[in-house]
Amino acid sequence: MSAYARLAGTLLGAAAMSAAALETAVSPLVTRTTNAVYHVRQVTRAAFPNGPAADFMLNVSRPDSNQYQDIHWIKAPDDTLVRAYGESGDTRYFFTAAPCAEAPELVREYTVTLYKLTTDFSKIDKLHPYDTASRLYQDNVRPAETAEMQAKLPWLRDRVAEIAAAAKGNPLAYARLAYAEVVTNFTYALLPPTAPLSVAKTVAERKGDCGRLSLVFVALLRAGGVPARLVACLRPIKGQEPHCWAEFYLAHYGWIPVDVTFDLGQPSFKHFGNYDDRTIVLTRGTNFNLASAGGRALTMQFCQDYGYWYWVSSEHRGAPVVTSTIEALQPTP
Repeated sequence: MSAYARLAGTLLGAAAMSAAALETAVSPLVTRTTNAVYHVRQVTRAAFPNGPAADFMLNVSRPDSNQYQDIHWIKAPDDTLVRAYGESGDTRYFFTAAPCAEAPELVREYTVTLYKLTTDFSKIDKLHPYDTASRLYQDNVRPAETAEMQAKLPWLRDRVAEIAAAAKGNPLAYARLAYAEVVTNFTYALLPPTAPLSVAKTVAERKGDCGRLSLVFVALLRAGGVPARLVACLRPIKGQEPHCWAEFYLAHYGWIPVDVTFDLGQPSFKHFGNYDDRTIVLTRGTNFNLASAGGRALTMQFCQDYGYWYWVSSEHRGAPVVTSTIEALQPTP
């Protein structure tokens, strides 16, 4: 019996739940406990020292309340700048102008309560099929893109076939086996921020940072028909560093967190369904479709950097200067 089959044999079945549970922000399998509270102030500015931009776009993360956190706003930019992207419902501050000589200063000030998540899989007693026609499924499986990736990457095609055979149609079993594949066979390596976020390159080298390792896990799940997505966040302390993990979706049970980075070496499953890092979630999902003021159609791929994303036409005489600062203080208990 293969290692995949042995692991699959230890899993419980999945479960029934009311249809209303599909729309709740917190998975019914998850218990939340307060992990930390921060007062945060973020400021993003854009300057044009070389003259107006022909076609400028500024896209800045906006934290929202979700199962990981509750946001209480103190000061926020004008609501007319808020845009929602994809089924995740995440929002971003979005400014575009053609031409553009001055972008708004974006000041965000809020209190965030961060939660430790614990998932109780024993509550699952029945599996539910995915609605493959739903936007949630299409956005987080991306069947056409996933099929193309499998055709180009034999490793992905072969691993998916082996894992799927062992999981026997159980998406929770499949997710656990995909997790075991990544944490057992990949190692951590901090790469330059300019390095491509590539599944093929990460697989070839068998190493990567949190974003790249999580992307491999997401690719395995999507190729097996399990909706999955990346999550980008910011640690408000420790030098205010960005971090990334993944989520997969169980029908009728919502999104389940998985952080492969912390468990590298052996499949302890300590961070499969559980999350205890003190991080502010800023972005979930990938490939946001955008349109510039000048009529240019653009795609913003996953933003692993928590700060900002911008694009400016090549007709501009010089790149804009964009700065983003953050201050975070943990209130006295």
